[in-house]
Amino acid sequence: MKKFLPIALILPIIALFVFTDSQSWAATVAAKSKACPTDLFPDLSNSVGAGAGYAKPAISVTCSSTQLKVTSNGMISFPYEPITPNGIA
Repeated sequence: MKKFLPIALILPIIALFVFTDSQSWAATVAAKSKACPTDLFPDLSNSVGAGAGYAKPAISVTCSSTQLKVTSNGMISFPYEPITPNGIA
């Protein structure tokens, strides 16, 4: 009986992955999700940024029916304080 219990637990999990289409799962989640979670990402419009010589940080969040796309310029939202003897080139 002990040998059959793990098999009885593993087989349904394998069947779930083999017989379900991940694309249809994503479409189902997207259809049930009504709002794009843009409010969960930081608002960087008031951030101080790295400093006067650097671009201000920017982030953009968009949603399609199956994807969440986050775009950023990669800038930091806090002041840059050089601690190395050489500048960053």
